Formats: sequence, structure tokens, C-alpha cells
Amino acid sequence: MKRRGGGLLGTGPSRAFAWLAAALIFVAPVPTHAEGATYRHVTALTPAYLAPGEPVPVFSLLPGTPVEWIQNRGEWAQIRDAEGGLYWVPAANLDDLRTVIVIVDRAEIRSAPDPAAAIVCEVERNVVLALLGTSDGWAEVAAGPLRGFIPRSAVWGL
Repeated sequence: MKRRGGGLLGTGPSRAFAWLAAALIFVAPVPTHAEGATYRHVTALTPAYLAPGEPVPVFSLLPGTPVEWIQNRGEWAQIRDAEGGLYWVPAANLDDLRTVIVIVDRAEIRSAPDPAAAIVCEVERNVVLALLGTSDGWAEVAAGPLRGFIPRSAVWGL
């Protein structure tokens, strides 16, 4: 299986078709950028659908994956993933705990919010990190016992 945006890509329709179908079925005003966005994270392996109540999911999101929450409709939540795709997931599978996902091939987590600070560790694309806070171009993150700062431009979910 192919990993995509922290989730597992299933055998559903192509990504372009999925996006088009979702846009045609549920036309709603959705911001084109993340300013003022509400982010949540997935609490369990979560199927993502093109529309509420569809019989077959397009793919599944892994626990901890950050998503942008768009709206609720009954027991369903419309979300945007790190790649910009719009999907519907069971609303009960979302939580307010904040996480971010690495969107660059490789990023360094540093001991302080300074490019000259010591490197704590390196992380690769699609690694999910707990978000502890933000400051001037940096996100304070944790991965297990490791804590540090990563450039905001290297992660999605802020």
C-alpha cells in the first residue's frame, strides 16, 4: 500500500476524481488557505470517504494524523488533509489534541528556536509530531521523549 499524507491509500477512485466528486456533491464555502483554520487529529484508524455514508472509503487515516476541520454534518466531519484533499470522516474519531505532520523530505528538530541551535534529531516526510506551541517561525514539538523546535515551513497543521 502507498502511504499518503500520514494515511494509507486504498483502492478507491483517483485523487483528481475524488476531489472533483466531493466538490460537486457538497458545495460549501471552504477557505483556500489555512488562515484561521481549525486543526484536529485522528484518534484511531479512520476511514475517509468522498461523502457521508458512502459504502467504501477512499483510504484510511492513521491515528495521530492532523487534519483541518471544515464542518460537521450530523455524525460526520468534513476535513482537509495535508495534501489539500477534502473528505468525510466519522466526527467521533477527531480530537482537539494538536499534532503536525512533516511535509518536507527531511527536517531537523533543534534544541532552541534558532537555526544555529544543536540538532536534537532529524525527521522525514510524513512523521507525525505532537505540537507543544509556536513562536516566530518555529513550532515546538515532541516525538516520544524528544522535544525541540522545527521550522513552521517544514510541517503542516498549524
